[in-house]
Amino acid sequence: MIAIVIYVTIILVYSLFKKVDAYESFNQGAKEGLKVCVNIFPPLLAFIVSVNIFMKSGITDALGSLFSNKLVPPEILLQGFIRPLSGNSSLVLMTKIYETYGVDSLFGKMATLIQGTSDTTLYIVSFYLGTVSIKDSKYAIKAGLLINLFTFIMAIVICLILFD
Repeated sequence: MIAIVIYVTIILVYSLFKKVDAYESFNQGAKEGLKVCVNIFPPLLAFIVSVNIFMKSGITDALGSLFSNKLVPPEILLQGFIRPLSGNSSLVLMTKIYETYGVDSLFGKMATLIQGTSDTTLYIVSFYLGTVSIKDSKYAIKAGLLINLFTFIMAIVICLILFD
């Protein structure tokens, strides 16, 4: 609590020193922040709704069972497939892998590496491009998904080499 008081005091002293109206600057910043929120909300809502529809449709379960083999269980494939879409869903899958196979198992380590080395590409691109009102993502999505695919494959290969 004392840190907040010190921080606010420093800001007020600095604004007095620079002869800036701190209250008006705060109001202006709040207005700009609200405009950013209004610009971010529609693409973020569309993304959340589409991810939920995708997850609830059962497509992920079908894809996981279709592409699984002995080296990689379906949960790992699902995690790699879902990670670019939703970090929380990927985290839930990682937890299920921990419960099924164990944290220190080969598949637990794969899940950890996938979770740590990849990112929620589609969320990031929609969020940041929506923030600055860019409609055309050009190569951002393709590059991000390609990097996610590379990290997914490398996570499996590295775990198979080091831990199998």
